[in-house]
Amino acid sequence: MWCYQAMHDRNTGAQYHATHQLPNVVDRRLKKAAHVCKSLQRIVKDHKQFWRVQEGALLALPGISSRLRAEDANKIALEQAAFLMDRFQDKYGIPSQQQLPRTNDFSDIKEYFVMRALLRSLGKLRTAGGIVPTTVYDFLVEVLHLNDNTNNRFDDGYYLGTLIEATAACVDGIPSPAPKRSSKSAASGPSPEETAACTRRTAEILHRITHHINRDKLVPSFQYAVTRSGLRALHKLQASKTVPFQREFFHNHALYGHDQQVRRTAIEIIAANSRSGSQQDLNFLLELAENDYCPNIRSYALEAIVTSKSVSSDLAVDDESILKRVWGLMNMGSAYEVSVRIASLNLFRENFRHEGTKLVVENPDAEIKIGLKLAA
Repeated sequence: MWCYQAMHDRNTGAQYHATHQLPNVVDRRLKKAAHVCKSLQRIVKDHKQFWRVQEGALLALPGISSRLRAEDANKIALEQAAFLMDRFQDKYGIPSQQQLPRTNDFSDIKEYFVMRALLRSLGKLRTAGGIVPTTVYDFLVEVLHLNDNTNNRFDDGYYLGTLIEATAACVDGIPSPAPKRSSKSAASGPSPEETAACTRRTAEILHRITHHINRDKLVPSFQYAVTRSGLRALHKLQASKTVPFQREFFHNHALYGHDQQVRRTAIEIIAANSRSGSQQDLNFLLELAENDYCPNIRSYALEAIVTSKSVSSDLAVDDESILKRVWGLMNMGSAYEVSVRIASLNLFRENFRHEGTKLVVENPDAEIKIGLKLAA
C-alpha cells in the first residue's frame, strides 16, 4: 500500500509521507526490502514527480539496509550506492566523461534540491558494520575536489556545505571489517590496514574542511553556509571521537566579530556539548547571555540552553551560582531587552521551578528566596 501511495497518489503530501513510512515496513526478508528499494528508485528516476517526493525517496533509501541481516544489508547498501552514484553521474556528469562532474548549474531549482538530497543520501548509506562503503567516500571526495562554480549565476554555499557534511559523515571512529572475512574473524576487530585507511580518511577530510572554512573567510558564501556546515561536520567528528575534541575552536566562532549565522551555529554546538555535563560550556553560554553586545545572541544563548537541556535537575539544585546568574538576568541583567528577559524566564521555569522549595529552606539569601517563591 505504501509503495503504491508513494508512486501514484495525486496528493504530493501523501506521497512524501509514504516515502518516510516505507523503511518502517521493511522486515528482515531480503525480497521485501528489494521491492521497497525498487519502488523508491522508480520515484527518483521519474522526472515528473514533485521534487519534495523525490527528496523523500532519496533520504529513505539509506534506512532500509539497517533493518536487514548483515549479509543482506551489505548487498542492499552496495546496490543503493551503485544506483545513487550512477544517477549522479548520469544527471550531473559531463556527457563525454560521466565520471567527472560538470560545472554547477542551479538554474533548475528542482534539480538543485534533488542533487543535494542525493548527496545527503550517499552520506547516510551504511553497511552492516555501520560504515560507508569506500567507493562512496572516494566518490564524494572527488566531487568535493572537482566542484566548479565559475560559470554559475548562483552561489554554491549551501550545495558545498551539504557536500562537506555528507563527506564528513563517511568518516567513523571504528572502521568496518573487510567484507570477505567470516563472521568469526570479523568479531576480532579491524585489521591494521583498515585502521590506517580510516586514519587517512580522517586526515583528508579534516584538511578539506579546514581549507573550505578558511576560504570562506576570504570569499564569503551566502550566510556563511560553508563555515556553518564545516562547524557541524567537525562537531560530528568530535562527537564520535574520531578527532580530538577542541572546545576553544567553537568558542572562538561564537564570539563577537563573526557573522550572526555562524555564531548561532557555534552556540548550538556548544549547547549540545554542554548537555553531556560540561560546566565550562555552560558557563560560556551564560557569559554570552550576560555580556554580549548583540541582544539576539544573548537571547539565543539562553534559548539554546533550554532546548538542549544543558542544566540537569541535579546541577540546578547543587550549583546555586547558576541560579543567581539566571535570577540576575531575569531582573537587572535584561532591564531594556525583552527577548533576553523572556528567554531567561523560560530557562528559570524549565530548570529551577520544580526544585524551588528545597532551595528556599536551605538558602538564606533573601533575593533567591523571593525568586523561588514567585516561581512556585
